[in-house]
Amino acid sequence: RIKQLIEIGFLNTASIRLFILDEADKLLEVGSFQEQINWIYSSLPANKQMLAVSATYPESLARALTTYMREPMFVRLNAADPSLLGLKQYYKVVNSYPLPHKTFEEKVQHLQELFSRIPFNQALVFSNLHS
Repeated sequence: RIKQLIEIGFLNTASIRLFILDEADKLLEVGSFQEQINWIYSSLPANKQMLAVSATYPESLARALTTYMREPMFVRLNAADPSLLGLKQYYKVVNSYPLPHKTFEEKVQHLQELFSRIPFNQALVFSNLHS
């Protein structure tokens, strides 16, 4: 769909600064969306930053990402593989309620509390929509 929006001129890519691939392992596997990803990537400004997120990071994915990234940095949630210097990672398990908006409100409340206590320049937040 993004490719189509670019092709018909509804999405101007000139000011895009960040290209994010969520579930990168699935998007870049052979026979998946690799052709569309290549096309979209080539239509974006050269000075964009790229972020590839994946629950699994096989060596084949790391190799595939070298096509898109210069000097990639890997951040993993793994005690045996420490994260980058200066990078802090936090997580919070929240209650799940029958009404989804209540669960969302609790997530927002915890996030606001964290942001009020921790100084930061940039933040990336992941949330499980199914809980």
